[in-house]
Amino acid sequence: MASEQLQASMGPPPRPRIGDQATGETSYGVGGCLIIGLSFFIFILTLPLSIFMCLKVVQEYERAVIYRLGRIKRGRPAGPGLFFVLPCTDNYVNVDIRTVTIDLPRQEILSKDS
Repeated sequence: MASEQLQASMGPPPRPRIGDQATGETSYGVGGCLIIGLSFFIFILTLPLSIFMCLKVVQEYERAVIYRLGRIKRGRPAGPGLFFVLPCTDNYVNVDIRTVTIDLPRQEILSKDS
């Protein structure tokens, strides 16, 4: 009885805020938006040269996890194919998704727990 009254007095559970893991969205704040805007502006100014440094290719057996200002940009990895990386704000990590096999040495002695 007392626990029901306590839960009723607390009200409904809090809703997830923008930028929480539950919503999948990221909020960079005012400073982050300014840095991203400045980086995009510099990209536009140096467009003929910067396009070669901003477009990345991921092979069929790889995926790219893109970090913008240290946070994951999208919920899924990019690839395979062509993707865009904004200079100075985006970092990416190539992840190889091929199956890796290794040779294990044979056991010479068998015990009860192996």
